Amino acid sequence: MTLAVNLGLKSHQVDYTNAFVQATLPPDEVVYMSLPRDYKQPGKVLKLTKSVYGLAQVPLHWFNKLTGGLARAGLKPSNSNPCLFIGKH
Repeated sequence: MTLAVNLGLKSHQVDYTNAFVQATLPPDEVVYMSLPRDYKQPGKVLKLTKSVYGLAQVPLHWFNKLTGGLARAGLKPSNSNPCLFIGKH
């Protein structure tokens, strides 16, 4: 933000609700989870196709999805901070 102010640049900030559950798991990553406690089917498990909170890899999947969308919009990550995306308006 300081850089944007000092250089007179426009900046936009976004906060995504439920961001982590928006990411799809890659096809080569198979994740299973137990059924919820109240679901009475012993021996059954769920195969996940979407990320869920609590998985260690969820932040990476969301960042990859976000990065792809921002790249398609013409934004590029900064060399000094890959979480900062820069584009021309």
